Amino acid sequence: MVRGLIVYLLLIIIVIMTQGCSDHTEKNTFIISGPIEKIDASYIYVNEFPIPIKDTSEYEVDQIIEAKLYSLSDTDAYHPDLIKLKEIETME
Repeated sequence: MVRGLIVYLLLIIIVIMTQGCSDHTEKNTFIISGPIEKIDASYIYVNEFPIPIKDTSEYEVDQIIEAKLYSLSDTDAYHPDLIKLKEIETME
């Protein structure tokens, strides 16, 4: 009986914790699209926003992309160090 109650409480805690994590990333998700203006070692720049990229050699200036990003920041300010790339797609 006690073991069943402990398992039930642990399941409730896990569900609550995973719901909190998913809300954070969905709430802070945004899309940037347009031509690449500049490329450096760690970022490509679209509409003057730096987008973190692991391998920038795959991209070229003037190539049009659409990037889905999410922020780890709690504010609306754009902090490149707190931005994570969720997915990126090149447009024709």
